[in-house]
Amino acid sequence: MTAELLSAPHSIIRGMALLLSCTMIVGCERKPTPLSETPPPEVTVAYPVQQEFADFAEFTGRTEAAEQVDVQARVSGYLDKINFEEGEEVEAETVLFEIDPRPYQAALDAADAEVQKTEAALTRAQADLARNKELNERGAVTKDQLESVIADEAVSRANVAAAKAAYRQADLDLKFTKVISPISGRVSKANITKGNLVSAVSITGQPLTTVVSTNPIHVYFDVDERTLLRAQAENRKERGGTDKRKLSEVQWPLWIKLANENSFKHQGVLNFVDNQVNPGTGTIQMRGEFKNEEEVLIPGLFVTVRIPLSKPRPHLLVPSRAIGTDQSNKYVLVVDENNVVQYRLVVLGVQTDDGLREIVTGLEPDDRIIIDGLQRAQPGTTVTINKPDSGTSDSATEGASETSAEETSSPSAEPAPANGGSAQ
Repeated sequence: MTAELLSAPHSIIRGMALLLSCTMIVGCERKPTPLSETPPPEVTVAYPVQQEFADFAEFTGRTEAAEQVDVQARVSGYLDKINFEEGEEVEAETVLFEIDPRPYQAALDAADAEVQKTEAALTRAQADLARNKELNERGAVTKDQLESVIADEAVSRANVAAAKAAYRQADLDLKFTKVISPISGRVSKANITKGNLVSAVSITGQPLTTVVSTNPIHVYFDVDERTLLRAQAENRKERGGTDKRKLSEVQWPLWIKLANENSFKHQGVLNFVDNQVNPGTGTIQMRGEFKNEEEVLIPGLFVTVRIPLSKPRPHLLVPSRAIGTDQSNKYVLVVDENNVVQYRLVVLGVQTDDGLREIVTGLEPDDRIIIDGLQRAQPGTTVTINKPDSGTSDSATEGASETSAEETSSPSAEPAPANGGSAQ
């Protein structure tokens, strides 16, 4: 091959060399295709919301009936009737059970006969006494005989009193054969059926049934001593240190919510504060009273209790989903005027009913916070805002999660206590 090239004409060799040089030049001048630039991430921003409401504390409580009665039989006998439907509402003095009254009616008749017998004996003794007094004045009977007659009359009088007492007891026993409800409320199931022998002294300790009142209803809860001391300090400050009344005496307001509720719909008042702090737990027991006309509250429910601790003041709120967690720190991402993301450490406060969380420190009212796209944004990067940041439509309430038409109440609807007082 080399020999052939050497023997070829010089013109052909020069042509091939020129072609090779052009090919190399074209290859050197070829440039790589430029890559398209990644657009800035899109985020949704909103301004923090300012709401005015009182500071509050929340505790777990349990509902209890204001009145509860274990219905027991006061006399023994066979059960004749059960006069209620299990679980129904009953009024006070309603007859729930009836015990066979015949033995007690017989005892009452015997007691009545004994009263008549002793009254007849007393009448005779009184007549003897009157006659002997007259004879004694004429000297027909001795003093000892008169004293004996006087004693007999006194014994007859005592016998009448005893017979009447026995009659009253027999009458009570007959009335007790009708077992009544001492309070108005809802009756439980019957723990014994008709035909069974019931006893005035229950061997098993089980009542015939139980009746609990439903309106009003009580809520018991334990408050830590820090909250107690803060409430005392706030109220003494408000009253100039002169109001020494208990919280239960000033109708301190309370709110509760049930396990299936997202807002504190039930309002009541504090009506009991215990007289000492439990040294083992550092808490003091309190009790609230709540109207229950619709009977939504029943005894034994777990509830969340909210207590206001101050006068209403402004709070800065953001949606809970706008808050990130960095190890043990809480933060929000803020977009500045150049659309650059900034990292802000914040201190959290209370959470409202409509899904907003209070920011105690770390945020200003005119800061734009990222409420959507938090994971796409990185501190120091430029972002694109996909929602206008003007007007009230960009307030944090627009992004509040867990908000519905029925759950728009917030602590701003809860007034501060009308009167101050001491928790002691």
